[in-house]
Amino acid sequence: MSRSDLKPPGTAPGTLVHIGDRRTDFGIDIVEFEEDRIEKFKTTKPSDCQRFHATKAVTWIHVTGLHKTERIGELAEILGIDSLVAEDILNTNQRTKLEEHPDYLFIIADLPTEEDSTESEDPELQHQAVDHFALLLTEYGVITFCEDRTTAFDRVRERLNRPDGRLRRRGADYLAWALLDSMVDHFLEAVEHLEQGLDRLEEELDGGNRTIDGGEIYRARQNASHLYRVVRPLREVTGGLLRSESDLLAATTQNYLRDLYDHALHALESSENLREHASALRDFYMTLSDKRLNEVMKVLTCISTIFLPLSFLAGVYGMNFEFMPELAQKSGYPILWVLFLTVAGGLLMFFRKKRWL
Repeated sequence: MSRSDLKPPGTAPGTLVHIGDRRTDFGIDIVEFEEDRIEKFKTTKPSDCQRFHATKAVTWIHVTGLHKTERIGELAEILGIDSLVAEDILNTNQRTKLEEHPDYLFIIADLPTEEDSTESEDPELQHQAVDHFALLLTEYGVITFCEDRTTAFDRVRERLNRPDGRLRRRGADYLAWALLDSMVDHFLEAVEHLEQGLDRLEEELDGGNRTIDGGEIYRARQNASHLYRVVRPLREVTGGLLRSESDLLAATTQNYLRDLYDHALHALESSENLREHASALRDFYMTLSDKRLNEVMKVLTCISTIFLPLSFLAGVYGMNFEFMPELAQKSGYPILWVLFLTVAGGLLMFFRKKRWL
């Protein structure tokens, strides 16, 4: 974490400071719905959200572009959001957590985003990018905040468009569950994609593929560890929702919250298994690399051992002494070659017998 990612020391609690990068323009998407009607509109004015306090319909207010601190502050004042909560919303480094307040439930989590195609040539091994995401469940609806525009909730929007859908007949707590469930499902998809990539690498290694880049395996292990760190806090958040006694959560929603907790637990266990799988794959790759290196060193050592006596013989008869009986024989040169071949062949047979080659 760099110094630019931190608030100035001594800043008063509740001071609204955006910590993070500007991802998109500020905007507010509002969906107000009942069983027999739905109304949608977009705005950039927080004051347009004022009227949703008194309405009986369920309202979903989705805010993007957290860099506009003055508008976030105005929206928080209109919707009755505590300044400390608004401060956490603007802090993109804030940890995943669940807080229960008298008038609302507050959740911060990481939201899966579209994968960066430049991270890896294999889409299954790409780094899973995340955005800062905040959700408030109130009596009149759900308020969500996101760094950037996302497609993670497109399926929820499609379900809201169906008049006969369950979302249109339920309250704000069911909408909050649907949004969180969609988020967890995206993490499960990311786990599945990474698992497929690791399985492919393992098959190639088992098949003796020598062209696999060790950096690819290292990145896969990094991505698995990153995914595990992001998914792990979801168990605490979903478990807290399941145990919550807040009046904002209807008894009819408990079964869905239990299902959400099961999905989060499944994502956590799967990501943990992925991390162990990636570590085992890295160890397997290192073992294969060491084995290949040992094979090369063994062959080079055997070649050096074979040439050692030949170099000795060539050195002896390459000396410039005048009285060497073998040098005067006409058959001395071919005899030396026969001796060379005999020694080399004998050593090769010896190495094969010992299974060194």
